Amino acid sequence: MLKVLGVVVGVLILPALAFGQGDQGAGTSPRGAVPPPQPASLAAPPRPTLAPTKRIDATYPDKAKRAGVQGDVWLDVIVLADGTVKSVMIAKSLDTVFGLDQAAIAAVRQWQYPPLTDGRATRPPVRIVIPFRLTGAPAAVSVATLEEFGKDVFHPVGSDPRVVLPKLKHQVAPVYTTAGLRAKIVGSVEVEAVVLPDGTVGQVRVVKSLDQPTGLDDQALGAAREWMFEPGTLDGKPVPMIVAIVLNFSLR
Repeated sequence: MLKVLGVVVGVLILPALAFGQGDQGAGTSPRGAVPPPQPASLAAPPRPTLAPTKRIDATYPDKAKRAGVQGDVWLDVIVLADGTVKSVMIAKSLDTVFGLDQAAIAAVRQWQYPPLTDGRATRPPVRIVIPFRLTGAPAAVSVATLEEFGKDVFHPVGSDPRVVLPKLKHQVAPVYTTAGLRAKIVGSVEVEAVVLPDGTVGQVRVVKSLDQPTGLDDQALGAAREWMFEPGTLDGKPVPMIVAIVLNFSLR
């Protein structure tokens, strides 16, 4: 197990590049490989031009630290005239398996910027880079283990009085990638997820894809992993159980 000596979570705020440049989401697997390096077109970003008046640091998920995942999440952010964040889109994904993308998004949604005084309703999109760094330990190499999906998991079929299905407690909406938004892709990603005995989501897989090239499928998987349930039970005992989840992407 990787021993983490320290964690550094910072932020770099950048002017937004043109939507659609190098903005594919990271690939995923049932256990989560560390994604490959992103295209060189996203390297050497320009200097920051807009600083928030209120900034919430992203939380480094423990499971990401244990896996040794580190790097940068790039976000395109729309800020309203009053300085609040209207929308956040993924420009470059780091991780949809261990929760780093979602942690960056959750933090930036709480940021506040200086209000506009020139009558404009919004600013041009702002590109923000949220770095996740492990101090005193190298990043883990890609060691994905492709286990059979749903192995040793209860599959509810029909009506069985011994079975109580998982009940949703908390859901996380998927976030558009910049490329997906620019292409105006709308629709649903259908996934199967394993709800573990503690109510968290374990394995997930896409059973009906919407769009893989722009990263929407990956973002749907990442969101589904953050859902929480009351666990399903068999004869009164919590057991891992398969559920179906539909995640929608809409421009409305």
